Amino acid sequence: MSIITATATQETLYLCSVPGMKKSIIEASKEPLEDSVEDIGW
Repeated sequence: MSIITATATQETLYLCSVPGMKKSIIEASKEPLEDSVEDIGW
């Protein structure tokens, strides 16, 4: 396993441990990208 894969796995496990985060991520992934992207003026 590469360091990138291990880090991504660790981050995923952390996010899934936060109450409500897994559901929030799944719901957000179903939204069209255009609905969630804001122009932040950079």
